[in-house]
Amino acid sequence: EIDEWLGMVGHNWGASHPWRGIWIHGIVGERDWIDLVLGRIPLDGGPSPWLANGIVCDGGERARIGGTPELLEAEVEDETERCRFTVRGEDFVLRGEAGAATQDFVSWVYTAPDGAKRQTINSSVADLRWQLERRGREPVRHELTGRAAFEQQLREPHPAVPVEPFDDPVHAGRRFELPELRLP
Repeated sequence: EIDEWLGMVGHNWGASHPWRGIWIHGIVGERDWIDLVLGRIPLDGGPSPWLANGIVCDGGERARIGGTPELLEAEVEDETERCRFTVRGEDFVLRGEAGAATQDFVSWVYTAPDGAKRQTINSSVADLRWQLERRGREPVRHELTGRAAFEQQLREPHPAVPVEPFDDPVHAGRRFELPELRLP
């Protein structure tokens, strides 16, 4: 039954893929949720520091993550199948942890436009804890057990999670053709 779902969410890594990437999404209710991307992008001489972009909503009040160079950098403890993070906004600090057990992941290979391949692992039944600390307010904590999305785009193979036998359309030489969007 989906008639009681709050909605569905997905994401797109864009025109290129990060050197290493993490996507985290969790919904506590209509007024409390998080959608966060953490990534290291390729630069001359190696990958960037961890960068953050996204949004956290607390009681219906949204707080943007990232957006300006001084607010992009994040602290990330990254392990395959889990991570801890700290990101800062203009008037807040967001700390959290996400992950899942090996058997709760599915895996596939993404092919970037330049042909580079990345194994990706995704769990739609991940655990997620986060704490939002705002100036002059009590910290707000949320915990989701088995109800969050957690995805890691890896640089190295992770054989513990078998890769699904789905062909990536870009890798197979096919491109998705999207219909023209017509707005009323």
